[in-house]
Amino acid sequence: MNQDRELALAQPMGKLFLRMTIPGVIGTVVMGLYNFVDAIFLGQFVGPTAVGAVGLIYVLVILNQAILVWV
Repeated sequence: MNQDRELALAQPMGKLFLRMTIPGVIGTVVMGLYNFVDAIFLGQFVGPTAVGAVGLIYVLVILNQAILVWV
């Protein structure tokens, strides 16, 4: 852990920024794709009400993710 701290303090700001943000961006894209594919399957097999439910819950999922990133 101490080695990670030393490495973070020694790297240039741009390189460190990319190193820290890329995993977050990838996670956000994966969550968005998961909900998109979920909406496609529910729309095909269940109906428009299920797609509306996925759309409403997606807002809560993004809010939850934002709070977790903040913490």
